[in-house]
Amino acid sequence: MRVMNAMDFFVRELDELLSVERTLMQGYRGMREQAHDPRLGQLLGERLQAAEEHVLNLRLAFEQLGREPLGEASPGASGIVEGYRLTSRRLERPELADLLITGAALRAASYEVAGYMGLMELARDTRLARVVGLLRENLDDEVAFSQRLANLSVHLARRLWEAEDGGQAEPRAS
Repeated sequence: MRVMNAMDFFVRELDELLSVERTLMQGYRGMREQAHDPRLGQLLGERLQAAEEHVLNLRLAFEQLGREPLGEASPGASGIVEGYRLTSRRLERPELADLLITGAALRAASYEVAGYMGLMELARDTRLARVVGLLRENLDDEVAFSQRLANLSVHLARRLWEAEDGGQAEPRAS
């Protein structure tokens, strides 16, 4: 698609986020299967449900704009998922998977938050006001997920360090 004006640019960015959501859903499915901590598995299950709602909101935004999704792939989201997959094959210990998962999911959520924030800025134009609520709902959910995931990540990291060091030493650089 050629980008000729601000609306074209907005639609292109909206399409990017739709692709991001779909791509990350696939990644989250794989991560959930490899998660060892039940809280992480549950959180990823909730994330999958939320991502489905995000996709519906984005499709509704397209409808409200009278446009169709372009269906272009998101290289950024694909890179996050592929990076996770490549690294997961190199893990020597299964308990490291949960830290890899939380790191990849945090990167993914940050990518989504940045995308939604950018769209929110573009949507300040009154012609786009009808989609702002949908974008805000998705953005707020991504921020809440990031916070929950970050808290869990800290807990998982501490637990791993304590198991390795018997709780006696501070984490050290290798």
